[in-house]
Amino acid sequence: PWVKTARADSFFGAVIMLNAVFIGLELEFNSGSFDWGFWSVESLFLVTFVVELVLRFKAARPKCSFFDAWGVFDTIVTLIGCVDAWVITFIFSEAENPLSSFVILRVLRLVRLVRLLRVLRMFNELVVLVNTILNSIKAVTWMSVLLALIVYIGSVFTVMLLGLPLRESDPEVDTHFGSLGAAIFSHFCIVTLEGWVDVATAAMNHSKLWAIYFAGIIILTNFCLVNLMIGVIVERIISVAQEHEQEIASFVSESEQFRLTLKTLFDCADMDGSGEVTREEVRELLEDVRTHDIMSAFGINVKMPPAVLHTIMDLQRDGPTTFDEFFENCIRLSGSKTNVHSVFVQHDICACHQELKRNLLDFEHRLDRVNGSALTVPTMIPPMVAAPPANPVHSAPASPSKQEVAAGTEQPII
Repeated sequence: PWVKTARADSFFGAVIMLNAVFIGLELEFNSGSFDWGFWSVESLFLVTFVVELVLRFKAARPKCSFFDAWGVFDTIVTLIGCVDAWVITFIFSEAENPLSSFVILRVLRLVRLVRLLRVLRMFNELVVLVNTILNSIKAVTWMSVLLALIVYIGSVFTVMLLGLPLRESDPEVDTHFGSLGAAIFSHFCIVTLEGWVDVATAAMNHSKLWAIYFAGIIILTNFCLVNLMIGVIVERIISVAQEHEQEIASFVSESEQFRLTLKTLFDCADMDGSGEVTREEVRELLEDVRTHDIMSAFGINVKMPPAVLHTIMDLQRDGPTTFDEFFENCIRLSGSKTNVHSVFVQHDICACHQELKRNLLDFEHRLDRVNGSALTVPTMIPPMVAAPPANPVHSAPASPSKQEVAAGTEQPII
């Protein structure tokens, strides 16, 4: 269905972004009272989202796969938006209504911003980025704990040496180091390099040696820990991209190597070099121990009941087979060494396919016999006699033929 294509995801993602821009414009230019223009535009967005929900539900209806986490999220957010715009707005839009400024109304309007999270589903790149950050959260958390310990220790150190002795005489010291909370905030500004010059100057007015302390804090916290957090996230993103590329490259190389190996086995069975072997020869080839070792190296388990193996590889019937057919049949067994359940699924699918193919061939043969017998029937039907006139009363009598006249004029012999 169209709704499951990348073009549909891009379209609805663009609609969500436009809706977010519209929310900002509404906050900027709407005075807070009800406006038909803004309401009409919001209703248009809601109709689009409702149509999207209906299309996605119809596309996933046979399997009911719509009601996953994203499906439930989309449904709840869209329903809340519809209730807010089409029900609550008209009930509490009157200025004299005491519930017009109720907090729940503002909360319902804030839920519209949650719709932006749906953009994550539309674009795979954002999903990869969020997953990377979540996978890196453990390392980032421990680095944050270490950073918090350094900030706390530094804050206690500066309050004891600067805040307590000098906060009464120096307002700058009192502002930055007069209390533990002020010192923690000042150290956080140093970590982010935001206004650190004013903080350092307030301490260096009393001793130039404080420059060494603040330089060390900046190097340890900003240059090391903060950049290390960024490096961990970037390294994780690069590793995820490389893993994906390596998986694709490994799959391509293994597939090519697997094809060459199977080609060698097939050529060994093809003694006359015709490019075809009988299915009996393939069955004998699969019983060879060397074939078992080669298949096992590529994750294929051929040590299974012969009936199951022959059904999957279409070896139950006789006749020749080509290498392409043999390769496709072996591909069906990929991963059977680690996942036995896939073997039985493949067996059921192949058995149904072969049964359906036999039924279709039988139906074609019967249809050909019926068509052949139908073509021979008209040759045995005598020619049709002309029908009498539709209204014999008003028709002229038929004139007798020459034979009838001659027969009527003959006299009997006495």
